[in-house]
Amino acid sequence: MTLTFPMIMPTVGAMGLTFEPERGDFLSPEAGGNLGAMTGGFPRWLMKITLNAMSFDHADIWRAWLAVQRGPQRPFFAFDIDRQHPRYHRDGRPYNPTPASWAQSIDGNDVAVLALTGLLAGQIVAVGDYIGLSWGPTKKALARAVETSRAGAGGALTVSVEPPLPPIVPAGAEVTLRRAGCMMRLVTGETKLGEQGLGYFTSGSTISAAQHLVA
Repeated sequence: MTLTFPMIMPTVGAMGLTFEPERGDFLSPEAGGNLGAMTGGFPRWLMKITLNAMSFDHADIWRAWLAVQRGPQRPFFAFDIDRQHPRYHRDGRPYNPTPASWAQSIDGNDVAVLALTGLLAGQIVAVGDYIGLSWGPTKKALARAVETSRAGAGGALTVSVEPPLPPIVPAGAEVTLRRAGCMMRLVTGETKLGEQGLGYFTSGSTISAAQHLVA
């Protein structure tokens, strides 16, 4: 069997997860005493997974995956393990995971608003749900809803998201609500497996990664 890249990250043995965007913002003091702010770069998603004590079978999955990643050399597909489906629909309520179209606008408060069409009537995008865009096997972008919105009878809704989708995302990118994620590379200085015990791997292993965003 031949390995296929980019690979999808494993999920076995995970007991904790941080999946958040990191902003490159700086305070900018003004002469009059006010504090301004400036952005030093587009936000990037960061992930840290904490692994539980594992059987050798599960530990071997992680060891093999880490080995072929070769540190940060190879990008891989990552996602929030605990939010692979929209929250309202993950218990089996029907929903369309692939909206027909999307469009982003910026409102008067400088908040990104996504308009989605082709959903089921009554379908919900809830606070914390992810919206992923893809325009190639390694070209992906990710946003997360910061409000709850329900599709009307025509299957359309608008929802505020953070961070805004970057301008490199083409208009023809495909959108998904199921296992929405992004490409990442390992942060090797923060990634380590725990010690090997007698018959198991100890808890405390960590997997750390940062978003790999390309046009």
